[in-house]
Amino acid sequence: KKDYALSLINVNTLYKEKNMGELVFNGILLVFFLAMTIYSTTIEVWQGFVGARYWPMVILFFTVIIFAYKTVHIYKSLPAEKKNFKLNLSFLKDAGVKRLLASFLTVLIYASILEPLGFFLSTIILIMGMAFIIGLRDIGKLLLISFFITLGVYAVFVWGLDMMLPRGTGPIYNFGYWLEFLI
Repeated sequence: KKDYALSLINVNTLYKEKNMGELVFNGILLVFFLAMTIYSTTIEVWQGFVGARYWPMVILFFTVIIFAYKTVHIYKSLPAEKKNFKLNLSFLKDAGVKRLLASFLTVLIYASILEPLGFFLSTIILIMGMAFIIGLRDIGKLLLISFFITLGVYAVFVWGLDMMLPRGTGPIYNFGYWLEFLI
């Protein structure tokens, strides 16, 4: 019983100590819920039913207030030496971190070009970019692998899941339509 009581005391002591990680985590949640609150203002009112727009907004508003209070409270309870922190970005020099960031950037580019370029072209570009990031440099292999992976993913979505994928815009739309006709 003594060991159990001591462990509870240690847990309570650790819980009361605030650290920078908790502050950062709550700050990120605060920013996220604030962004979602702003986004919830774009929800359309459908046939006069305002509940679909305003209930999420009200819940998110109170969530933002709670996280703002909690973040300020955590910051105020930090010891003075923990309030003075320096941002250390030396981990960005690691090759693995650079590849990870390049992968994130490649996915963001893919998301931005998916609609205008269509599924085929943008997915081939995505796969070629990812393969290039992990070290494959042979352009012929990149094109061949990208094409067949794209074809496989296309088959799963169009024939297996019966979903239409973006064809692109302008002349690329006709190209996407032609590719669908071939397959």
